[in-house]
Amino acid sequence: MSQPLDFEQPLRVLREKITDLKKVAETQKIDLSEEIATLEQRADRLTKEIFASLTPWQRVLLARHPQRPLAEDYMKAFCRDVIELHGDRAFRDDKAILTAFATIDGIRMLLVATRRGKTLQERGDFNYGMPHPEGYRKAILKMRLAEKCQLPIVVLINTPGAYPGVGAE
Repeated sequence: MSQPLDFEQPLRVLREKITDLKKVAETQKIDLSEEIATLEQRADRLTKEIFASLTPWQRVLLARHPQRPLAEDYMKAFCRDVIELHGDRAFRDDKAILTAFATIDGIRMLLVATRRGKTLQERGDFNYGMPHPEGYRKAILKMRLAEKCQLPIVVLINTPGAYPGVGAE
């Protein structure tokens, strides 16, 4: 687990107490449900207080948080019947851009998202979320396909920027 941000520390301490109490209640067969419920309510209030009063820099740190959900997490949580689409029909498939037909709440749509990866291997495969020109061509091509099929398009962008290499020129 990654280190919490400074402003998250009080919340982490409280959550560790809740976890410890749950373990004690389970191992000792003691009813601590009232104490646990009280601490969980306090954790909820503290979460709202902390995140309502973040400074601009703390918001930037939160946006860069290593445990922040990625496009794949949202796709797994909300999408059904996912059919991934590959290639730009000109050069190659850019793995940094995900395009897929999917269903959300019974509505068929096109999902376009940047991929960053969670593991070091995935980050390398997805070029750390920096699309190449073929990734942009792939996105445009699939968006035109969605337009022909009269499908809505959902775009999830989480990228540090385009790939700045010579090949991208």
